[in-house]
Amino acid sequence: IHGAHQELVPTLELDHRSQLSCLGIRRQSVLKPLGFARDRKRLVSLVCGLIQEHKPDLVITHLPEEGFWANAGVRRTGIGRYIPFIQNSVFHLNHSPRDPRTVIRKRLIKANLHSASRIVAVSEATRQSVIEWCEVAPDHVQVLRNGVDLQPFVGMPDPSHARSQLS
Repeated sequence: IHGAHQELVPTLELDHRSQLSCLGIRRQSVLKPLGFARDRKRLVSLVCGLIQEHKPDLVITHLPEEGFWANAGVRRTGIGRYIPFIQNSVFHLNHSPRDPRTVIRKRLIKANLHSASRIVAVSEATRQSVIEWCEVAPDHVQVLRNGVDLQPFVGMPDPSHARSQLS
């Protein structure tokens, strides 16, 4: 956790098997290569220290950037396994395909996912997107389905009908 959410750390209720650590670091943009490289080195060093201290079985991330640092820490220390949890099929790429940030991030994300122990996706559509975009083996990507009971929503009107009714 970094930035404005650090104050949440003391309020989170974790069981005795879970550990949450706040690094409190903001990183430079990939468009500032020297600052990005310096921050990468510092982040990987901090993550390695946490991994060596806590010796986790799994290091799970939910955002691509955190995955870079976590995967590097797991590889460098040889402790635990890195598993990214992919929540959408666009991989947080919010810029045009030719934007330098998008080009760099796509390469980094693809390399990162290729070296993960396993990839977890939140839906079959996301799983298929990961398989196609990253060219990973289908059995390397598992789906962890939403725990919400969708039965009450079966038979709901088509969203376009609702939009037209509600303007």
